[in-house]
Amino acid sequence: MGALRTKMIEEMRLRNFSPRTEQSYVAAMVGLAKYYRQSPDQLTQEQIRSYLLHLKERGLSPSSRNVAISGMKFFYHLTCAWARRRYHAA
Repeated sequence: MGALRTKMIEEMRLRNFSPRTEQSYVAAMVGLAKYYRQSPDQLTQEQIRSYLLHLKERGLSPSSRNVAISGMKFFYHLTCAWARRRYHAA
């Protein structure tokens, strides 16, 4: 994730996120990237959805899944500047 991780952290610091939130959001994106062995900016909407279902099947608590979702929304909307229509099903 290299440059994308750096950009994501910079964006969070500009918004005064807590260090723990930074860690949690980055961890969510690292988990996603490791799951697919691909840079998260190259993933499709369906892959992201499938990963979230995987987290549920793995037994992650709803609050932990919400943190992952928040991290992903931050990454895709603010770091990568994806339009909302690409993130949500049409």
